[in-house]
Amino acid sequence: MDNPLYTAKQSTPIPEDSDGQVKISFGETVLSVDDPKSVKQTSFDLFQYKLRRLIESIGFRLAIAILFISDLIIIIVSTILGFKDKDSHVLDIVSLILSVIFMLDILLRIVAQGREFFHKKLEILDLVVMTAGLVVNIIIMSPLVEHQQGQIGKVIVLPRLFRVFNLIRTIRIIRHREHVKTGSRHLVGQNKKRTIGNGFDLDLCCISDRIIAMSFPSKGTDAFFRNDIVDVSHYLDLTYGDHYRVYNLCSERYYNTAYFHNRVERILIDDHNVPRLNDLIRMADSVTAWFEENEKNVIAVHCKGGKGRTGTMISVALLKTGVCQTAEEALTLFAEGRTDLRHGKQYQGVETPSQTRYVGYYEKILHVYNHQMPPTKILKLKTIVIRGIASVGNGDGSDLFFTVGNYDELLGRFQLAPDSRVNISLCKNEHNKEEDTITISDIHLSPLKGDVKIMFFSTNKKVPKNYDNCAFYFWLNTSFIENNSLLLKRDELDNPHKAKTWHIFQEKFSVLLVFDSEV
Repeated sequence: MDNPLYTAKQSTPIPEDSDGQVKISFGETVLSVDDPKSVKQTSFDLFQYKLRRLIESIGFRLAIAILFISDLIIIIVSTILGFKDKDSHVLDIVSLILSVIFMLDILLRIVAQGREFFHKKLEILDLVVMTAGLVVNIIIMSPLVEHQQGQIGKVIVLPRLFRVFNLIRTIRIIRHREHVKTGSRHLVGQNKKRTIGNGFDLDLCCISDRIIAMSFPSKGTDAFFRNDIVDVSHYLDLTYGDHYRVYNLCSERYYNTAYFHNRVERILIDDHNVPRLNDLIRMADSVTAWFEENEKNVIAVHCKGGKGRTGTMISVALLKTGVCQTAEEALTLFAEGRTDLRHGKQYQGVETPSQTRYVGYYEKILHVYNHQMPPTKILKLKTIVIRGIASVGNGDGSDLFFTVGNYDELLGRFQLAPDSRVNISLCKNEHNKEEDTITISDIHLSPLKGDVKIMFFSTNKKVPKNYDNCAFYFWLNTSFIENNSLLLKRDELDNPHKAKTWHIFQEKFSVLLVFDSEV
């Protein structure tokens, strides 16, 4: 688990039906929610859940798809060869075996879904067609049909009828495509909680009674792997009527807001990055105003995966609406609400330390600055001290270069060792091998204020590049710098916070920024 702020807590029990599924009632609409955080489960409930995730996994569905294609080829070939052909008889045996496998697949779905299976028309159609197909295969292989070969009329009519019916069996491709799509969405959605029921299977869940988190509502090819925007629109309309507003946090993608009756507010945030500080306040004010209009009003917030940017802004909303009192509490509540621990332990909350830092900034804005922008603080970057450099790249900082900027402009690019291949400013780099540090000075940069992003890159191929295609980076806001310095330890730096990078960024790795106040 990469984010230290995530801790599991107990929640208030949610009512469940006799099947153990969570039921949420919205007027006449009842939805089953794949949300186990507070549901009392029997051992059979857990077995059903694990079985369902297995048979809906992309690997299982692809295996069935391969068998289905094989069955389709066998049916076509055996139909062309004719009933009397010896090769056709062998194919009939293989087809019978496949029919049994397909029936087992259906029986597993019945066990996994329970009564829900019989509320789905396509599932019932699949059951009827496959049952009839299995019966046909058994009849074709029976001695009775072999005996009919001596009767000319029945040789012509009966076997061909069986073949035609077997071909009808191929209509199950309609349903199988849906199964593969479900498996693909579950693969992409990982162990995020989902809303399931009434024909919906969406990467969408309630964080509180008025705040919804979801992944990007997509169209076209993307909809095969993520939420289909038509399904999301239908679900929100059916469940909340005119009482929902959508917040799109993606700077890189958008959609026709008419799907959501133009009740969409867009806040531009780059993937794996933070919002502008004033956008935190704008979002909080917008949510508060919407909630005050009607007690039934809810919000649905999304970025691409419904995790980092979504969690950042939902945490802000939780603080502003009084659901949570501290940043840590809000971040934890979001993580609990988004992570399905039955399907995996991977953290599905706000991940990057900079995003966590900005939620902490908002807590101070709310409680210290009366929900106003803090006083502007203009600072000049004096030195950067990096500790634990020996295991990073060349071990002395000579492979590093860095940029300083914000959402609006690139303020400067700097290298730590002369390189004729690039035309960027050269800083002074002092390497202290005994203390395992480098001190970067002579940074010719205009004074900084507000949101600032610093990114470090390495020319050494051994240094991993993760988010933002760099070695490590971080955001800060100068208004929150105290005593003209900021120390960021490994778990407070974006990319080094991930365990998979710790062979390079070891435990004592840190970055210290030292500033001078601008008079």
